[in-house]
Amino acid sequence: MTYSISLTVTEDGRLGRNEITLLINLPPSSGSCEVCNLDAAGTCSNSGIAMITTFRVSCSNWADEDLPLSYIYGFEMVGGDGVSFSPKDSPYLDQLVGSSTAAMTVQVQDSLDALTPVQRLPISINTGRRLLTWATGIENALSEAEKAKDQGDAAKVNSLAQVIAVDLASSANTYTIPERRLRRSTLEQLISSTLASAAPTIDYATETMSAGALV
Repeated sequence: MTYSISLTVTEDGRLGRNEITLLINLPPSSGSCEVCNLDAAGTCSNSGIAMITTFRVSCSNWADEDLPLSYIYGFEMVGGDGVSFSPKDSPYLDQLVGSSTAAMTVQVQDSLDALTPVQRLPISINTGRRLLTWATGIENALSEAEKAKDQGDAAKVNSLAQVIAVDLASSANTYTIPERRLRRSTLEQLISSTLASAAPTIDYATETMSAGALV
């Protein structure tokens, strides 16, 4: 809506008046988002295996006068801590998640930076045979990060690095210290090697620093 704010001052019979007009921008509305196991054919399941199952977060029917829209995806961990990725133009995101992930999150943003409330999309992670599944998942996620690096997809490298780093920290007793150091070094190299292919934006810089800090 549009608001007008005026100020009137009088002194000794003299009058001065000034007015400003403010346009209050509303965030996108009317849409919805959901998360589905991309490997589950014919159904939308929100359960899967850590760092092996690919989850797709998809958003549709969001409306706003100030186009184009962008989407800020992320994930929330058990305990409430969360990580957000840099804004993306695509209304969907395919993402591996860690064993401590409780939900995927998304906010929709218009071109004037008005944001919807955080859409929290719960997921269920099946740990299966815990140690074997966890180690296999870590290696699978590292492989996907290598592929993303080769494709010049710096944002995906960052998102996978954050997922892997969180899981390595939460399951520190599974790998030995030298093994964890080796994987940390691999993640650092992946993040560094994609810097040249990334968009030079503040959002990407913030995301990269967050990924580096978690690693």
